Amino acid sequence: MKKHWQLLLNSTLNSYSTVFFSNNKLFALLILLVTFIDVSAGLSGLIAVLFTNIVAYLMGYNKTFISKGSYAFNSLLVGLGLGVTYEFTLAFGILLLLSAIFTFFLTIALDGIVGKYALPFLSLPFLFAVWLF
Repeated sequence: MKKHWQLLLNSTLNSYSTVFFSNNKLFALLILLVTFIDVSAGLSGLIAVLFTNIVAYLMGYNKTFISKGSYAFNSLLVGLGLGVTYEFTLAFGILLLLSAIFTFFLTIALDGIVGKYALPFLSLPFLFAVWLF
């Protein structure tokens, strides 16, 4: 059980630091705290990251990529963007979870399509999801 919590903690922190192309845990914690300057945005980003990482883990995706934050950093950006834009309500919570999972699947799809040519797709899933939602 401890291993699962450690994976979730690492993947969450690494999702924050990956936005700045880093893997420093202290830097990630600082970024996480800074996002809570706007509580709605910070909470939305954290929920999106946790939900994405849990879904990725439960669906059996590569634990190394989950731990590195590769699957959830775009969901973090979507969560932050939506958290700044909308008021936190039940309807928004549902929208947030749907957008996080959509961004996760879009990340997987683009990694498969663009990744086979060894091209980076970076924040394209974030842009597509924010424009859509």
